[in-house]
Parts: sequence; C-alpha cells; structure tokens
Amino acid sequence: MEKKRAHAGSPLEVAGVTIVPVTEASLSSRQWRNSVAFFCRAHPVSVVVVSPSGKRAIGMDGEEVSLDSLLQEVPGLKETLDKI
Repeated sequence: MEKKRAHAGSPLEVAGVTIVPVTEASLSSRQWRNSVAFFCRAHPVSVVVVSPSGKRAIGMDGEEVSLDSLLQEVPGLKETLDKI
C-alpha cells in the first residue's frame, strides 16, 4: 500500500521575494511474515515564487510549472498564497 500527498510549506521571505516550498510525502507499508514495516519519504516537488512582478511556480528541474494546476493539486496552497 502506498499513499502520496502534496503539501505547501511555510513561506520564506528574502529581500522582498517570498518562496513557498511544495513537497510530496509518501507513506508505504509492507507486510512480511508476521511483521509490518512502514516507510515515509518527503521530497521537494516545486516552489512558488511571489514577487512584485507576480507569482510563478517552478519545478525542481528549473522549468516553469502551471500555477493553476498546482493550486488544484496541493491542499492549502491557495490559502497560503492569499495570506502573502
């Protein structure tokens, strides 16, 4: 069994630019004989950059990502960006 969930992290402001990290956590479990093992992993997926010129989403490969699709996929991201 494996479950994945994206999460918006805490915003970080540097020199008038705010960066919001977006991570994905996955939880999996394996049963082996009479035991069960659980594994959890979190890794960065993208960042949202908020500056006076606008908002942009950038993937970890450096390519721009659709902010609209990211807002639909990541619970709480819209609320986080509304507070900035």
